[in-house]
Amino acid sequence: MDVLHLSEIDSTSTYAAELLAQGKAAPFMVHADSQTTGRGRRGNRWDSAKGNLFVTIALPPESVPPALAGLLPLKAGVVVAQILRQLTGLRLTLKWPNDLLFGGCKLGGLLLESSLSGQQFGDLLIGIGLNCASAPKLEGAYATTCLHELLGRQVTAVDVAQQLAELFVPAWKRLALTDVVAAHAQFAIAPGHLLQHDQAGLATLVGLTGDGGLRLNQANGAELVLTSADHGWRWIHQRQNSAAAKAPLLVADIGNSAIKLARFASAAAAAPEAVEVWSYVESEVQLEAALRRLAPHPGPLPLPLFVASVRPAATAQLNAAATAVGLQPHLLAKRPVRCSNAAYPLSELGFDRLAGIEAWLATMTPNQRAGGAAIGLIVQAGTATTIDAVRASGEHLGGLILPGLTLALRSLHEAAALLPLIGPDEVKLPPGQAVLGHDTRTAMLHAVVAMTVGAVEQVASQLTTSSAHHRTSAPVREIDMIVSGGWAHLLAPHLKAKVDVDLVLKGTKVIAMGGVSHSR
Repeated sequence: MDVLHLSEIDSTSTYAAELLAQGKAAPFMVHADSQTTGRGRRGNRWDSAKGNLFVTIALPPESVPPALAGLLPLKAGVVVAQILRQLTGLRLTLKWPNDLLFGGCKLGGLLLESSLSGQQFGDLLIGIGLNCASAPKLEGAYATTCLHELLGRQVTAVDVAQQLAELFVPAWKRLALTDVVAAHAQFAIAPGHLLQHDQAGLATLVGLTGDGGLRLNQANGAELVLTSADHGWRWIHQRQNSAAAKAPLLVADIGNSAIKLARFASAAAAAPEAVEVWSYVESEVQLEAALRRLAPHPGPLPLPLFVASVRPAATAQLNAAATAVGLQPHLLAKRPVRCSNAAYPLSELGFDRLAGIEAWLATMTPNQRAGGAAIGLIVQAGTATTIDAVRASGEHLGGLILPGLTLALRSLHEAAALLPLIGPDEVKLPPGQAVLGHDTRTAMLHAVVAMTVGAVEQVASQLTTSSAHHRTSAPVREIDMIVSGGWAHLLAPHLKAKVDVDLVLKGTKVIAMGGVSHSR
């Protein structure tokens, strides 16, 4: 694609339109280091601080029925999000119709313009603004962020412009209009989130219509379909200084042994303010009671409950109980935010493991991300014990799956006639660092602990050794070991690891929010 790079211009879109009028053929890109009268939605001025990205891509006319014109800006957003995922490793959130967000903070936006003559569109102008080096302040107390804050390293406007120039047109051609709605869902705000309008109040986000409109459910039960960018609805978690921004965020972790429920005071809260645990041996009445304790004050609309599940059969139980107490459960799609799964198929990575990885990645500072030397070793010790290694940059290196402590003990009992059944209540911390048992029971107990600890230590040792011998890998200067799950407190002293029993709940919130920005 031909790129015209200018130091300063009034507006890249205005200049691109002038070039088209003079006969320049699309596709081409206009890239400016700064704009004096950059345009945003509804004719608003787009803040154009130097160091950020300001480009307009001109494309040839699209053969699109006017009734489907609403899909074109959504298609542009998907293509930009795909390219930025490839460049930065971040999965951005697309807020209908044209905002680029991360963790509820505005990172950029798009503006698509074209002429219409009868049933035929003219050339398309796709203006793209992206906060690369700095995050300008917005009116209305909307949170903002930039790539430098999110990555801890410099990704220049020139870097992004080059990627767009190389990849945009091929990606645009690959994405059929009939696939835009499904592709947009991979980046969109999760269904169930609440939007707020200054006059109309709150509404629940449902999703897109087939022609690119946005479906909302209002408090009175009526469905509203938005078809114009000038709609006035805002995601409640996008606002920093309003009552809506302080709305709690509820999540549920459906595990193999129990359901954990959490209430975060706000989307920006790092840890839950209340946690409830419901075991599958308890009654559904007790599950409803736990949900009522979690959300005791119903509002005009049912609060969304964002659900992560590795036990499908229990999902229906939670859905029924949540609905009975006035909550609206929403099963989250398994969408990485920072985690890169090139070495491990996402389809085979359980939601709980992904959530644990995302929770750890969300704690990394920009400096830790930039260094790339830290590795998180995330151990989740429950029904199964999983071990996952991930770089601070987001690269998932792989993992192990072992029998959990009580599962291993039960397997020994079931396979060997003379070995006793040891229940969960009997699993105690071996004294000191003792490995050998002195009777059958302690031999079994010490063995399952040693088996698990040994596996974790072997992984840690292999990571540091292999890094030292592979020049292409960033050296591992630090392994940050964190243990979660029901047996975390038993294993952590043997591993000298941190314990975070709420790790999956935190990661579920990260996935529901589409990331965490430390600039909030």
